[in-house]
This record gives sequence, structure tokens and C-alpha cells, in this order.
Amino acid sequence: MPDRAGSLVDVPRDIPTISYDFCFTGFDEEGKLEDCPAQDAESRRALKCMIIHDTATGSVAAVPCESKGDNKYLGLELMRFIQSLGHTTCELRCDAEQATLSLQTAVVRARLRLGMRTIVRNPAISAHSSSGYVEKAVDCVRKLANTLLDMVREKTKLTIGTDSPLFSWAFIHAAFLLNRYRVTGNLTSYERSCGARYSGRIAPFGEPVYAQVTPKQKGNARWLLCVFLSKSVVNDMFIVGGRDGVRLARSIRRTGQPWALEQKLYNELVGKPWNYGSGVIGIGPMSDEHQDGLHEPQALVAPDLLLPAAPHVPVSAPPPPGVAQAVPSGAVPSAHEPVEPNPAMRPVPPATPEALLPPLGLLSPPPTASEPHSMDVSAGREPRAHEEPPRATKKLRLRAVQFGDQSYEVNDDLELDVDSQDYWDAEADLWAATEHGDPADDDWAGHEPQLGAEELAALDMIADSVELSRLCQKGVIRPASDADNIWDMKSLSTKFVRTWRLKKVNGTPRYLRRSRLCAREFRWLDGSREGLFSPATSSDIIRLLPVLFLHHKLADPSTEYCLLSMDIKDAYLQVDQPVPVASKIQLGPGQFGTYIFEKMIPGQRDGSQQWFLHFIRFLSEHFTIAQCDVCPAVIKTPQGPGMVHVDDSLMLLPLQWALKEFLPVVKSKFEVTFDVASKPGDEFSFLKRQHVIMEDMIVIRPPPQYIEHMAEVLGVKPNPRQRTPCIQQLRDKDESALLSAADASKFRAGVGIALYISCDRPDIGYTIRCLASSMASPTMQAMSGLRKLTQYLMNTAGYAIAIQAKPPGTTKLSGFPEPGAEFVLEAYSDADWSGSKKDRRSYGGASYCLNGTYIHYICRAQKSVSLSSMEAEYYAAVGTVSQGLFMQAVIEFMAETKCSLVVYLDNMSAKSFALRQGVSKAAKHIEGRLLWLQNVVQQQRLSLKFVPTHKNLGDLHTKPLAPARLLALLYLHDMVDGCDRPVGQIEFENVQAAHAVKLQVKRARGYYRGASSDALCKRLALVSMMLSMPEGAEACQ
Repeated sequence: MPDRAGSLVDVPRDIPTISYDFCFTGFDEEGKLEDCPAQDAESRRALKCMIIHDTATGSVAAVPCESKGDNKYLGLELMRFIQSLGHTTCELRCDAEQATLSLQTAVVRARLRLGMRTIVRNPAISAHSSSGYVEKAVDCVRKLANTLLDMVREKTKLTIGTDSPLFSWAFIHAAFLLNRYRVTGNLTSYERSCGARYSGRIAPFGEPVYAQVTPKQKGNARWLLCVFLSKSVVNDMFIVGGRDGVRLARSIRRTGQPWALEQKLYNELVGKPWNYGSGVIGIGPMSDEHQDGLHEPQALVAPDLLLPAAPHVPVSAPPPPGVAQAVPSGAVPSAHEPVEPNPAMRPVPPATPEALLPPLGLLSPPPTASEPHSMDVSAGREPRAHEEPPRATKKLRLRAVQFGDQSYEVNDDLELDVDSQDYWDAEADLWAATEHGDPADDDWAGHEPQLGAEELAALDMIADSVELSRLCQKGVIRPASDADNIWDMKSLSTKFVRTWRLKKVNGTPRYLRRSRLCAREFRWLDGSREGLFSPATSSDIIRLLPVLFLHHKLADPSTEYCLLSMDIKDAYLQVDQPVPVASKIQLGPGQFGTYIFEKMIPGQRDGSQQWFLHFIRFLSEHFTIAQCDVCPAVIKTPQGPGMVHVDDSLMLLPLQWALKEFLPVVKSKFEVTFDVASKPGDEFSFLKRQHVIMEDMIVIRPPPQYIEHMAEVLGVKPNPRQRTPCIQQLRDKDESALLSAADASKFRAGVGIALYISCDRPDIGYTIRCLASSMASPTMQAMSGLRKLTQYLMNTAGYAIAIQAKPPGTTKLSGFPEPGAEFVLEAYSDADWSGSKKDRRSYGGASYCLNGTYIHYICRAQKSVSLSSMEAEYYAAVGTVSQGLFMQAVIEFMAETKCSLVVYLDNMSAKSFALRQGVSKAAKHIEGRLLWLQNVVQQQRLSLKFVPTHKNLGDLHTKPLAPARLLALLYLHDMVDGCDRPVGQIEFENVQAAHAVKLQVKRARGYYRGASSDALCKRLALVSMMLSMPEGAEACQ
């Protein structure tokens, strides 16, 4: 007898391992479940059950069976389990028993026919520890099944033996419960495989229930008394059993009666699990005709997971142990290719309309066995010694594809290697130059082209091939060869992202069809990878550099400074892969190729981090670079500061040094698109925001197309009468009807666009926060509020922020610098006590100004319900100060000067509470962690001041406002209209005048306390104001 023991071969850890084993469970008269030896199983009529375990998600499955040799039934269930998890590549492991090895061979054959890769990695003989996962799964399933059966015996007063269908169904239901309710690593197996928490309803196992059925005759009963067995993993329907067998039910009702009253029902229960497949439960029993082999591959999946039938690939002998190779890409048509794994491991989605189209003609004939396609490397064949080396190929720049009388550009900066007559013949039919007439003559000019499904699929195929050619020329990817051990490499899932791009060709606007290869990586596929955070800028600091630019112009007029905006093209494609990576990419209908990734591509989880480290490392090699401690994306050279946001950068540097020193070094390594702005009239774009330099300010305009897209999604028409962004009903309790699924999707899309716009629009921050609270369950009232907001944005699409040049130390309200001439960061905090009538929570907000210029705002809903206005204002001040300290640290790093932080409150009680130590008599319930603001004030890291409500900028972010009040606050936020005129200047002056009248009336009441009415006090106040105006004018002269 040869020694069959051997060592295990390691495989990549990202490949899931499916292990299975058989267990034998008997039952004696004392009511105990036992693990029976295999040789005693038949004599004691023990239940035979196959337990399956998946290492990727922790999912388990129990498959009771009549015999271990029933490869037909067991193979079907094992294939269903693997395919339901979305694994196209997996490792299959089992013990070295004849029955398990025979089943393994059958499954490998079936997966091979479907073009799926299966790695066979069995443990050595007597190496039981190598099957620890499935052994532990057997123990957990058996214990839980024992508990379920013991409960049924106790309630029914019956002896449930191995002959009862309940005995075998208990194992299936035990696996069902473990997958959905056993938490490991903060997640259940169901959450790992489906990406969502299980929310279905279940009943106790074995309970008598009434199941809803569809009767054959209208007079028959619609509810039948059955026994609850489990739930279907395919459609989550209830599996119930009765006298006529096992069926599926959409709804069940509990009887509420003792189970022992239905002993007859339990005794007459029929239907063993092996009589029903997991995908056909309720349809009918399976045939009793067992065969040694498996069905054709199309019968190996549940109804909603069916794959197209694959052509039979003859297999002369079982595949040897090791790796079961997939079918070569050229041997299987596209209609029969296996579906790639779903990122969320949900059931395979339906095919797209493009996938249902007939195959389109290729640019070149499909490869034959003797002439492999140049990009088809699935076979990994290299040129043989006797083959003629490839000739130098022509370079054809692909500019457009023509369908009928229309031409559509594809990637405009790429080249294709073509040297065969087939390419030129195809070019005569599909390709065309871009010499068109007037673009106004084309029906698609000015908007995205509208193509048919076949035309778009053909155009996408060409764009994909151009993208692959581009990546190969850049050295990002390369075809795999026989020398590459791709099985030991990290597997990467990829997809092509195709979009229309508006470009100018010879000065004429044209739409470009662009395809980009992107990666798909998800945390649940590799939970061991941590520390992937990449530093980046945020909306609270992106306006600091324009402020510092204006400051440098005032402080050092002899030096010409500039703002340098850079966009590095294909940034990720410059970074080396930290580990070897391989991926299978579709080249065309039925054609796949395996590629080795030498560089990073967009979509990889650590791509942003690796690019940031690569870029900073490059800059540090040529310049002296310092990084901010609180925000590493903010950098500084001896010549000036800057910030990095992924592949976009903004630097404040001396003009000559930037042009002669900095830019040439960066351009020597990267392909850079840049804008240099230094004098009035210059413009530059950063993070899709247009910056225009003027004589004494910089105007920052957000892109208007987002508002247009928002209106298009929601179907909103302009309404010039909509003057405010928020309606009062958003604060009330919402009892309106829920939106339909289609309208709810539009609502979420509209709110998502508005969230992006809100960074540059402080006037809509409060409205967006209110609407965002309805994202989970959108209602008619919320949709009405979103439509009103869209109409307001359409009326104010030209609004922009004006960064004004002011001396250091200038305050917002006075307009003059304070003594000391240092930088001053002002934070205007406010809160609306219990403003939300839905939950009585308060909204807090703050606006930040640097040297009298608005730069940022925050608007937040407080998590707790405040008991007083002082408490709400104090909570808002805590958030304001925490944000202000961060901005203060960044400003001091960039400006290399001290910056003082001043917080303004319009509530004297909150200001007094922050200036004291400890809690007061009325605020003993405030948590200690929120009292740190008192310590910060005592350490003199900031100063607190009082501001009148009508001058408090933070009032904009706490509640709906009237149009006049809204415009007055926008004036304080330095908003300008489309003509660069200040917004709300007249309204603010009216507010100032009204406040002055109130002060005069208050003084008049003090002087004339015996007046008969307030009307007399107001008249006296107006007279005193009118008398004081000429005197004030003379005093000024």
C-alpha cells in the first residue's frame, strides 16, 4: 500500500475555501443525539448529512441525504451553495474518502464545463486538523439541531426519531439560523455574503402554523394547517410540511394553541429533504432515478440563478489533483460564459440589454487554434522558436467610429497597432475621419448621442480595446505568460467604465466615447487590510490659499505670487503595485485574456494612499517639503504652502520660481495639466470650481451643471417666485405618504447632488440637512421640499463666494483690523432650540471668517434633546470650537504666523456657562466630556464674545428664514451674483436701520417711562434719529 500522506500546498488567501464532510447522527430512546461511527450508521438508522463550510463568508449548509454515494443530489446541492455565494474561483477541500473524492471529482467536472476554476487541495491522510473549519461547522449544526428537536419533543410530547422528516429538516434549519444570526467579527455570514442585515420573519422550528396556499378551486381552503420547517434561501419563502408533502408559502399565521393538540399532524408529516432540491422546493419531488454523474451544468443552480447552457467539453478522465483549469477563452461563446462574481455576492443580476444583443462583428476575424489573437492570452502561449518574429506595426490613431452617416469619437489620445488587411477592411466599414461639416447640421450636436443598443455595444467594444492598448503602451498591464505563476498572485476584479466626454476636435466640440478600466475591491473580500486612509483636503480649508494669496499681495507687493493649480493625468497609473496582481479581462464576445498589473488602477482600495505617498516622496526628493500634523494633505515648501487632493493640487508660490523651478521638475515625471493665475483677469480651476482673480478679491464659482442635472432628474421647471430654499413644513412631523420606488430613487439622487452643491452654498445647508434625514424613507412632503429647493437653486445659479483682500486682524462686523495685526479666525455660532417638531432636536451651525472674509460653515443636527436654549447653544459652541481649533492649526502652519480664535455667541447664558468651571445648578445633566470647552477657555486658546442675533452669521444654518433675512445674512457671507454684485446689501442695511430703531425705542422707554403708549416712544425715537442724521454728517465733515 503506497504512502498517500503528503504536505499541503499553499494557495492565495483571497481564494475562498469550500470544505465539506459527512456526519452520522443517531437517536436513542433516552432522547440523545449521538455521533455514530460510519460502520454502525445503517444498523442504527442514523441520519447522514453533508455539512459545507465557506471560509470567505463563514456560511454553512446542511444537506441530509439517503446515501453518501448519491452524487447526483449531493453534487447539485454543493454546486448551488458555491454558486449562491458568487464564487467563480474557489478551493474545494474534503477528506480522502472514496465517497467525498468521487463527489469532488464530479463537482470539478461540472464547474469545468461552466468555465469556472476549481482548486483541489485535500488534506493529507490523518491530518484532521486541516479540516478544522468543517469539523467545527458539524459540531455547531448538530448542537443547534439537537436543541431544536428537543424543543419539539417537549412541546409535542412525541418521540421524534430519525425516521421523522423533522429530524432531517432540523439540520437544514440549524444551518439557516447560524448563517443569519450567529455573529462573528461584528457581522453574520448573511451580512458578509449579501451586504445587508437579514430582516425576514421566522417562526419556531416545528410549530403548527396556517400556511397560505393558492387553491385549485375557489371554494377550497386558502389556509392549510402545516408544520413550519425552515425558509428558502432562494426567495425567503416559508417551507412548511403537511400530510401531502413539503411546499412553499408566502405567508404563515401562528395558531397560538399548544403543539400537543396537533400530534396527528406530526405523525402524518411526510417529505424528506432529499426528495426536494433546494431550488425546487414546493414544485414537486425529484425523480428517484439516481445516476452516478451530475446533470448538465444548467441544472446545477436554483431557478433565479440559472446560467446559460454551456457547450459540452469532453473530459476523457477525471482532472488530476491540483488546479482545475478553466476552459480556454476562445472555446466558449460569450452567451455561455459564466457570470463574473457579484461584488456584494448577491444573486447574479439579470443581463444588461447590451448583453442580450447578437454578437457584433470584430475588427479582425476571431482567432483560430493556429493563430491566437494578439490580446487573447488565456492560454498563456508564447511565440515558438520557428515562428517568424512580429514585424514593426503601423500606428493608427483611432479618432472616431462611424455608424451610418454619424461619427462618434473614441479615445482621442491613443494608438492602435494594426498591420493586417482585416483591420483596413473593417476600417472601411466602421471607421471614419472626423471631417464633418457644421456641427449644427448633426442632430446630436450639443447633447450626448443617442445610439441604438447594437451601435453602442460595437462602439464600446472598440473603446475597450483602445483602453487596453493604451494601458499596455504605458506599461500598466501586460499579457500573462507561461512564466507567470498567476495562481499565487492576488486576483483582481475589473470592469470597464464608459462615458461620453465633450471634447474639441480641431476647434469643434465633439462627443468622445471614453472607456476606462477600473478595479473593484471591497472590504468584505479582504477584511485583514487596514490602514488604507489617504490624506486629502476638505471643504473647510480649500479657500485658505486664495485668502493667503490676497494677503501676500498686500503684505509683499514687490514679489509676484501665483496660484498654481495642477491636475496630474493618470495619477494611479504611475504607482507600482505593492504585490503581484493578475486579472481576467474580457476582450470581446467569448474572448478573455489574463493580464498582469504592473501599476495601480483606479478603484483599488489602497490606490489613493499609494498615490499620495508616491507623489509626496517624489516632491521630497527634489524640494524641502513639510506636512501639517493635523492634515497631512497640506504641505509647505520654503517658497509657499499648498494642498494635495488625490491627483489635484493647488500651490501658492512666487511666479518665477513656480515656472522655472517647480513646474519643470513635476513635468519631468508626470503628465500635468496646470493653470497659473497671478494678476487680475486670470482664472484657474480647482476641484471643479472656477476661480477668477479681480482687483481686490477672488470670486469662486461652483459648476452650474449640477443644478441643471438636479432639475433634470427631478423634472422641475423654473419658478421665479421661489425666493427661499426651505419650506416650514420640513420642520413639522411628516405624516404624508411614502414615495414609490422610482420616485424614491429620484429623491435620493437629487439629495446627493444637493449635498455636493451645499459645500459652496451656505444658504442651503440647513435645508439639505433636513432633507437628508428622509433618505431612508422619502415622503411626498420631503419631495415637495426638494422641488422647492431645486427651484430656488435655479433662480440663484449665479451665486458665488467672493474672497476679499483685507489686512490681517480685520474683523467681520467692524471691517477694521484689531490691534496687533495678527490673523484672526472668527466663528459665529448659533442654535435653534428644539427647532425640529419631529423629534424636538436642535440644529446648530457656525460660520467661519478669516481676517473678515467668509471661508467655511457647518450645519449639524444635535444628537441629544436639549432642555434649555442655553444647553442647545452650548452644544453648538462645542462643535464650533472643535472645528475652529482644527482650522486654526492649519492656518498657522500655512501662514507661519499666529492666528487667534474668537467665538461669537448670541446667548449670554451659554457664554457665561463656558466661562465658568464645572456644571451649574440647572445644567448638572450635561456630560463631562462636553465640559472640555471650559478648559479650552481657561487655557486662553480662544476668546468668547457676544454678538447680536441680527449680526450672527450662524443664524443662517439653524432654521428657515424670510427672504429679507436670508439675503441680509448672505451679504455677511460675501455672496455675489452672476454680475459680481454683492447679494443682500440693501436688505442688510434695512436690518441695521431696523435694529437702530429698536435701540432708540428702548432708550425712549427709559427716558419716558410715564408715556401712555409704545406708539409715542416710537415716534420720539424716529424724531431723535432724524435729528441725529445731519449732526452726524456734519461731524464726519
